[in-house]
Amino acid sequence: MNSNPFQIPACFQMESERRRRERFKKYVFVSIAVAVLLLVGLLIQGCKSERAAAGGPIPSAAAVSTLPAMPEPASQDAITAAPIAMPSPQPTVSKLDRPAQSKHAAATVAVAVRSGDTLSGIARLHRTTVAAIKAANGLDSDHIFAGQTLKIPQT
Repeated sequence: MNSNPFQIPACFQMESERRRRERFKKYVFVSIAVAVLLLVGLLIQGCKSERAAAGGPIPSAAAVSTLPAMPEPASQDAITAAPIAMPSPQPTVSKLDRPAQSKHAAATVAVAVRSGDTLSGIARLHRTTVAAIKAANGLDSDHIFAGQTLKIPQT
């Protein structure tokens, strides 16, 4: 029997083959795990951008708070060096907070139209009718605009 001294015995060849297969399985598993994690990350990112694009629910007018803007400090040292003076809160006046007219007031009252006001809303607020407001101001339609001054007849 003529044997080659440089030939690897069969038992060692099988061990080498087994190690190679195990390494291949590990590489396949790791590459699949990386791909799945990448896809999950992209899916989460896409959901966040869709939610931001949709804008979420629109808050109601009662939930919206109009606070004065806070001044930004120049640096981190400015925060620790001196306290920032908070501006006093300004009272917010909604269109429903307009003062009611007394019975001793003049026959008409001038009201400046604000953004979002309607003739029916102004009429209800001043306890009159849309037709009376239109007649007092010579309006042909219900269209009014912000900044316009309307005469409100008292009943």
